[in-house]
Amino acid sequence: MSEQVSYGEVRQSERDVVFAGFVARMIAYIIDWIFITLTSLIIGMSTGIALGLTNLEILDVAYLASGLISLVYYVAFWAVMGGTPGKIMLGMRIVGRDGNPNGIGWGRAILRILGYIVSTIPCYLGFLWIAIDKDKRAWHDRIAGTYVVNV
Repeated sequence: MSEQVSYGEVRQSERDVVFAGFVARMIAYIIDWIFITLTSLIIGMSTGIALGLTNLEILDVAYLASGLISLVYYVAFWAVMGGTPGKIMLGMRIVGRDGNPNGIGWGRAILRILGYIVSTIPCYLGFLWIAIDKDKRAWHDRIAGTYVVNV
């Protein structure tokens, strides 16, 4: 007798998988970038005004805030939610080999953010790789063992 499995319990690899493409991922990245930039400017300006800093010092605080916010934003959303708000809004999730769309875990998220550095260094070639890869994986996806799929 065959055991029936509900759709929610079927692993991603057993369903029709549609990998998210370059353009959709770029749009999601832009959405996330806008949120991070606005948040960083608010923090930079608020801190600068409160401390009586010059305009250039305020900009430095905003740049520092941007780096820290980006790090926490990406790692936390990937680990816990399986995608950033930009990806989630566009119906994408980051999954590991198990296909679980509910977060990739802290270790894999940290590995993926380190892979972002590798993808960025040679003129963003690691990100452009999405456009030519058969599974639409960037270098950081390969490093962390992740896939970005449409859900």
